[in-house]
Amino acid sequence: MDQVVTEQPAALGGPDDQSPSDADQDPAAAGADAAQQSVISGCPPGLEHLAVAHRIKIKQQVELAEVLTGLETANHYILLNEQSQQIYAAAEQSDCLARCCCGASRAFDMLLIDNQRMEVARFVRHYRCCGMGWCSCWSRCCLQRMDVTRSGQLLGVVTQDPRPCSTSISVRTAEGSTALRVRRGCCRCAVSVPCCSCCCPGCRDVSFTISAEEDGRQVGVVTKKWSGAARELLTDADSFSLELQRDLDVRVKLGALAAVFLIDFMFFEH
Repeated sequence: MDQVVTEQPAALGGPDDQSPSDADQDPAAAGADAAQQSVISGCPPGLEHLAVAHRIKIKQQVELAEVLTGLETANHYILLNEQSQQIYAAAEQSDCLARCCCGASRAFDMLLIDNQRMEVARFVRHYRCCGMGWCSCWSRCCLQRMDVTRSGQLLGVVTQDPRPCSTSISVRTAEGSTALRVRRGCCRCAVSVPCCSCCCPGCRDVSFTISAEEDGRQVGVVTKKWSGAARELLTDADSFSLELQRDLDVRVKLGALAAVFLIDFMFFEH
């Protein structure tokens, strides 16, 4: 099991971080540092760790009240970098009645919070009355949607594509153009029921590929981690891994992160 390091990761970028020996480093390392500085310089404040991330682990916290009472509570997650340092937390804001009556189909705001407890982004999921059923594959009014916002400004949109025999989610820019596609080539029931042997055998990880819309090349993967039989049966606290090409635009990365939460609610939330 990964050991979680809860202290704030070292600050990223900035001229004050340079040491006297930086001038003597080899040119390749200097070029890599310059590229990292370039990525961070165009990054909205608070998203620096996401801008330079290659792999993020998303771990849902077990809610004791939910385990003991069976009543659905708001979901909470911690996000870790490659060194198992916590870089963000995510907290669901939703209505208690919606959680009880609508279950996994509920609308909510998912707040992305940094280690200074500041909100750096918000994912707004819209309610779809039949979004978890078979009709969502055919009817556009039932397709899932999540808005990616920051300080009230729309940064992107994550939408479910009308694909009846496969899972396809689009990560779009604020202007509406598709940047990424998140796909798994099997039926909805096979994804939501991991014991289905047609393509998602039980007791193993479930993966979704991420490809660039422009040229179709794979730029990442979302993996739902198998948590063990006891945890899977007793709770819906899931663990995910998000791997992305490091130099993707941070707003596109933010959309891919939002897609992870949408996938969790669509397929793995009880």
